Parts: sequence; structure tokens; C-alpha cells
Amino acid sequence: MSLIKEEKEDIKIEKTFKVKQEKLEEQTDEQFRARVKTPFTQITIVKIEPADVTKPTEIRNVKIKPADVTRPTGIRNAEIYIIGDSCVRYGEKRARETVGVNLGLNARVQWFGFDGLVWKNLLPCFRQCLRTRAVPDVLLIHCGGNDLGIFKSVKLCAAITQDLRELHRSFPQMKMVFSTITQRHKWGSLHPKKIDRARRFINSMMAKSVSSVGGSIVQHPQINYRDPDLFHCDGINFSNRGNDIFLKNITRCLKFHMN
Repeated sequence: MSLIKEEKEDIKIEKTFKVKQEKLEEQTDEQFRARVKTPFTQITIVKIEPADVTKPTEIRNVKIKPADVTRPTGIRNAEIYIIGDSCVRYGEKRARETVGVNLGLNARVQWFGFDGLVWKNLLPCFRQCLRTRAVPDVLLIHCGGNDLGIFKSVKLCAAITQDLRELHRSFPQMKMVFSTITQRHKWGSLHPKKIDRARRFINSMMAKSVSSVGGSIVQHPQINYRDPDLFHCDGINFSNRGNDIFLKNITRCLKFHMN
């Protein structure tokens, strides 16, 4: 009976999310542009027809600063940003000790890990990163776990979806990768099962949202809360073994985008 009740709740939550998502899609481009202005840089968006994707982009009478140009994904020496919460910071530390910060890829990987990062602060952090850097070819995001138990799943899904679309409209050539919210050995909540249900729901919804903007998902099925050896003593971040799995998963996905 409890399983049936949980399924009904999931269906109800998903319907509510779809209604909110449809309302977001009805917003006009004028409202969108007013909301996503970035005063620190001038981004020039060039529309490329499908048939011209493999050809060099022809730009006439447009002055573009070097920092405003993104290289097409699939070339060597790509620029990759990995941004997120403390899992990213610990992941960078482990990468330096093992495969190297570039993860063995023919690319330059830059890491931006912030302890306690919640989703609403992700875009401001990304914009701050762009103040003195070029727009990356690939942006990998690992964030959202710290929001669970604080915000309702439907609202968090709507916020993530909206921000992913803003990023796609602002930087259409930038590929986005969403690293799924991983399990934790400790959630610091009185209802860990409820939190994990919310985690699974958000991950399933984000798979659809990321796909709609041409991005992809990195899953971490090997990281299971039942195996404490995968986690740091805080029960949240990963141990060396857990980080090795985390890095292997994201490296595999990044290789796909570089090819």
C-alpha cells in the first residue's frame, strides 16, 4: 500500500511540475532578455543553420572580442568548466593526485567547487567565473543536493529547468552536462527516505530538461549510500574510492562530447 501511495504522490508531483514548466515556456523573449542581462560581457549570438554546422561560421560586419567566441565542441584543446558544490572541490583535489586536473583529456579543464553551494547561487558563480575567462565549450554542473529538504521538489525542478534554458539561450554553442544528484550516506534529515525520493524525482525530470537544450546527463549508479567506504567521514562528500568513481563517470561523458 505504501508503494502505491508513493507512486500516486510522484504522479501528482510530476503533473504539477509539468504545469509550471508549460507556464515558463509561455514567457516572451522580451521578458527573458530583461531577466538575463549580463552587464559584465557582451555576448554575440550567431545563428547557424543545420546544414552549416560542419563548416566554419561566416560572420560579416560583426566585431567580436576573443573572450566572446566559443570554439565548437568536438575539437582538440577544448575548454571545459566543472562547476558545483563541495563534491567538485574534492573531485579536483583527487584528480590532482591521480589522473591530473585535465582528467587525461586533450582539453583544459577548470574546476569551480564551492562548499555549501545551492542552486540559486549557481548562475551568479558562473557569471563571476566568466569575468576574466572565455565561455567554455562544455559546462558540467554538479549541484542541487544541498537544496534537498529545503525547497520543494517541484520548485527546485522549475528553477533548474529555467536556468538551463537561460544558459542555452545566452550561450547556444556551449554544451551542458548535468551530473545527477548523488546519494549520501547521511542527509542530516529526519526523513532520509523522503529526501532520496525527491532526489530520484529531480534527476528523472532533469534528464528531460537537459535533453531539451541539447545537453546530456552523467549518472553515478555505483555510488550507493549502503557502501560507507565510498563516502568521507561527513557522509556527504566522497572518499578517495568514491571520488575515483565520480571522476571516471564524468570523464567518460566528457570524452563523448569531445568526439
